[in-house]
Amino acid sequence: MPKFVSNTYTPARSAQYNLSIQADLNGFYFYISDADGRCQALHKYTYTAADYNALDHEMHNLFRQEPMLTQRYKNCFCLFMSNKSILIPTSLFDTGHLRTYMEFVVPFDELDEIHYTPLPALDAVNVFTIPGPLANILYQYQSRVVFLNQHAPLIRLLDEQQPVNAILLHLSPTQASFALYAGGRLVLCNAFPIDTFTDALYYSGYILKQWKLNPASSTVYVSGDISSDHTAVLQRYYPCVKTLYHNKVAGLLGHAAGTEFQLLPLLSLCE
Repeated sequence: MPKFVSNTYTPARSAQYNLSIQADLNGFYFYISDADGRCQALHKYTYTAADYNALDHEMHNLFRQEPMLTQRYKNCFCLFMSNKSILIPTSLFDTGHLRTYMEFVVPFDELDEIHYTPLPALDAVNVFTIPGPLANILYQYQSRVVFLNQHAPLIRLLDEQQPVNAILLHLSPTQASFALYAGGRLVLCNAFPIDTFTDALYYSGYILKQWKLNPASSTVYVSGDISSDHTAVLQRYYPCVKTLYHNKVAGLLGHAAGTEFQLLPLLSLCE
């Protein structure tokens, strides 16, 4: 499993560091950075949790076994990779309707905990869920934790490109996340479960077709667990494919391994 600990890391300085966490039902990653944004430590764990009860057990074991996770940090951010997410225009957002928003678009589990993140630049609010067992253990060890869905850093990453007609595909082993710009504005943000890259390719084509965007005049940005073979396949259908690679830790682990941690350095920018 990829792991890096800087020779300048010291637990005594944890109150000056930021802790960023990325989790889903397949793996758990954490990234520790200092006040200047330099990586002090990162680690990946995989686990076998098949449901929320199993996740609760494994997460407790993880925190007991890893002393770096029990330190108190200046800031703690947790990104949970999930398709249980929706964007609500700020003018229509009401905290009293959070569950209604989620139940309208995705299956809702009684152990899901609902959170939301304002996105002022888009005049919208990202409403999403976090598994209750994960939220509870993080509140126990990091009481000031800020929870995020993957769309917050992905939208920020894409928005920096000032796109006109563009689609962002962020790939993880079991999920494809998309953000779509048409006419210079964000019009769609969604995630779909996938088994193979072909599934992600299908969704990207379907989304562009639904919004009547010409593949020849639309930029396809890719990020996450994207291989050179994936990029080559995309280029058969889309003339302009660009890699969005914002990763301060790739040099520590190598580009291929670093893609797994791509979103972690962005989390502190999304508060």
